[in-house]
Amino acid sequence: HHLQDVAGSYDDENKHLIMMQNTAIVGEKILRAARQYVKSNLADAVKEAASRLPPESVADDTKLYEALELDEEVDGWTKARQQVHGHWQFVLIPSSIPNAFVSEMLPRRIFITTAMFEEFIASQDELALILGHEISHLILGHSSTMNSFESSYRTLEVLLLSLDPTSGLLSLAFMGFLASVRSAIGAGYSRDHERQADELGVKLCAMACYDTRAASEVMHKMHVENVESGGGKANM
Repeated sequence: HHLQDVAGSYDDENKHLIMMQNTAIVGEKILRAARQYVKSNLADAVKEAASRLPPESVADDTKLYEALELDEEVDGWTKARQQVHGHWQFVLIPSSIPNAFVSEMLPRRIFITTAMFEEFIASQDELALILGHEISHLILGHSSTMNSFESSYRTLEVLLLSLDPTSGLLSLAFMGFLASVRSAIGAGYSRDHERQADELGVKLCAMACYDTRAASEVMHKMHVENVESGGGKANM
């Protein structure tokens, strides 16, 4: 799965259109896989919860519904279904800062910057893993457990990257500040959340028929770049 002329056609006139086309194509496939994954897990959770109930509760639709509503596993997958369903938008932000993320404050949108393509993404397989990783955070409830300040900072990033009139200079300075604050806020759980999102992201890639081995190359490139730059360049 090669991107549509990623490097060769990235002139000022066409590059953003090509990026958006690829994001929409890959994003829809990953979302279909995500919905299938959530539907299957919700069905399993309902079946498991029902098996623990007395026969009289299972036979009574009202009692069954009330019991399922109180089940933590069923509730989690129900919320995940609400997160991934509906019409999604893929938002490309012109920026020299590599970044990709989702936010509950701006639902059903995946944000990705042009620099993410230019510096790291060389194929649709790699793009699939980036998008799968971000959607995985929603499925796994990471955004729900995120500190409210973290969500606010994500929204500020979107506004800053979209509106910064200084050719990215202001964004670079402020994004560095935001990154340091996010690191302090999320130090206790971010590593585990990222590992979980990586694992599910790979699974969603496979379900969407992308090459997971080729896709993993983007994570290697980002890791190398973060190590060389001191850990603050690419954000996901």
